[in-house]
Amino acid sequence: IERTEKLIARQDFEAALRSNTEFHDRIVALSDNGYLQHLLATIQRLILFSRSALMNAVRANPAAQTVYAGHLFETQKDHRLILERLLAEDGEAAAAIMRRHLFHTAEDMERVFEGASPEAP
Repeated sequence: IERTEKLIARQDFEAALRSNTEFHDRIVALSDNGYLQHLLATIQRLILFSRSALMNAVRANPAAQTVYAGHLFETQKDHRLILERLLAEDGEAAAAIMRRHLFHTAEDMERVFEGASPEAP
C-alpha cells in the first residue's frame, strides 16, 4: 500500500497499477478460496485487456490522469481498511469493504474512460 502511494505521488501510474494488482493477487492467494482463485484465473485475459485500455486512456488524456490519480488515492484508503479488517480476523467487515471497493472502482473507471473520450461538439 505504501509503495503504491509513493508511485501515485510520482504519477507513475503504470507502476502503481502493477503494485495495486500485487495487493489484489495477495488477497486472493491468502483467501484460500478456490472458487475465487478459479474465477480470477478464468477472467484473467479480460482483466489484462481492461488494464491495457485503462493505461492507454490515462496516457492519452490529462483529464483521465487526474481522475485516475484520485481513484488510486481513494483506493489505498480502501486497501488499508480491508487489510485492517483481515488482520483483525473480521472477514464479514472485510468482505463488505471489498464489495464497496469493487463497485466504486467500476464507477471510477467509467469516469476515467469518460475523461479520456473527446468532447462531443
